[in-house]
Amino acid sequence: MVNRPAPALGLREGDRDGLVRLMRASSVRAGLAQRARIVLLAAEGESNTAIADKVGVSRPTVIGWRARYARSGLAGLADEPRSGRPRTVDHRVIVTVTLRPPPKKYGVTHWSSRLPARHLKIGDATVARAWREYRVDQDRRPDPDKGQPSQDLRREPVGEAGVSAAAVLRPLGLAGD
Repeated sequence: MVNRPAPALGLREGDRDGLVRLMRASSVRAGLAQRARIVLLAAEGESNTAIADKVGVSRPTVIGWRARYARSGLAGLADEPRSGRPRTVDHRVIVTVTLRPPPKKYGVTHWSSRLPARHLKIGDATVARAWREYRVDQDRRPDPDKGQPSQDLRREPVGEAGVSAAAVLRPLGLAGD
């Protein structure tokens, strides 16, 4: 029996542009861009083996992503929750704490990733992960010592995502609106 290449994967209406955007965007996680490339190559009629060679994954990986796209469309390419131990620290709490100025007792004007970790009695990497998840960029905050205007951190956008502190604080009942 001869193996035949899988038929070309049919894309849903409007998905080609979305897949190309995912593949080319610099802000998209590498895994998601790779999945978009797999689906685009499959839509062009490439064999699973050829796709695996071009993308640098195994043939079963290509088959799996083809199936997930066929089942769920673009949403199927997103990461699913991982198994394992659940988080013990809510990242929203970390972001909430670090959106406010550090206590005077620390003698600093900005949080570093280590300082809130010590303050909250958690690991440095946990703070860094929370900041990455919420796209908090500590380096772009105005420095009061340099004569820059002060800001109400609960109303200003944070990082490139435009996530405001109020959006994080409101569900926790901590927004001062």
